[in-house]
Amino acid sequence: MSYLRSCVTGTAIWQNNVFSTILKFLHIFEIQCLTKSLSFLILQKWQILEMLKSFLNSKQKINLIQIRAFIMIEKKDGFKLIGLKLKDKTTNKNDQSSKDCGNLWQKFETEKIFDLIPAKLSNEIYAIYFNYEKDEKSPFSYFIGCKVDKDLETPKELEELMIPAQEYCKFKAKGIMTKCITDAWKEIWKSEIKRKFDFDFEVYDERSQDWSNAEVDIYISVINK
Repeated sequence: MSYLRSCVTGTAIWQNNVFSTILKFLHIFEIQCLTKSLSFLILQKWQILEMLKSFLNSKQKINLIQIRAFIMIEKKDGFKLIGLKLKDKTTNKNDQSSKDCGNLWQKFETEKIFDLIPAKLSNEIYAIYFNYEKDEKSPFSYFIGCKVDKDLETPKELEELMIPAQEYCKFKAKGIMTKCITDAWKEIWKSEIKRKFDFDFEVYDERSQDWSNAEVDIYISVINK
């Protein structure tokens, strides 16, 4: 630990917190990889440790968001959603997306779209960010809906969206709604993860119902190379 203290900028308390957090991430990673081969786990842990060594040798501060993103990458199969799509693209410029997406949520709630979606596979509600023109600063499309079987016919009054199989970095927003969502996205925008800007989404389930202490999973499509 004395070597680490001499290489990392900051106080000993800051260092201990950093490395304690990293160890927690590694522990979570091991649990998530129980279904994968031991060789895969060893390889990924070796890459993580090499990343840490690089940071230490260059005396840079460790980017925990980047490390967490590296560890938490997971692959999901494609799926189908039925729900509502924002009529036009929106943008994060001048907070326009907050207004547009908020209006779509209001329509989803007031018109009881959740109840109109047939044969839902779960009670989870998905909010999808997709069709980016370039990056988070450019216009994108927005969709709210629920997961259904791919062969299910979509009611005429609703819309469908197909999400392809992708690799994601999983983040978690936790706290007071909707501030915790906004704060999580700010961290994602500042992070150095290699975003694909394809289909990103938030998942709202029973954990998000308490707005004073909500939890929402956020999946960011990434280029994992």
